[in-house]
Amino acid sequence: MAASRKELGALHALLADTLAAEIRKGDPQPAMLSVVRAFLKDSGIEVSSDYPTASMEDLKASFDEFADSEIPDFSN
Repeated sequence: MAASRKELGALHALLADTLAAEIRKGDPQPAMLSVVRAFLKDSGIEVSSDYPTASMEDLKASFDEFADSEIPDFSN
């Protein structure tokens, strides 16, 4: 018997809550972050420059702090 839409929604919510709890524990392993990334992608969640989030702005700012000399030249 196929799961109902309500059951699938509850399973999706449970998985989202579980993944969020794992990240909140701190220092998530790369494999866990990969699972979270895939879950977000599969759920159609994307970051858009039209609607930047605070965490994405922080990430961008951290890249802006690098001096040009600190960025390796991989063109060789």
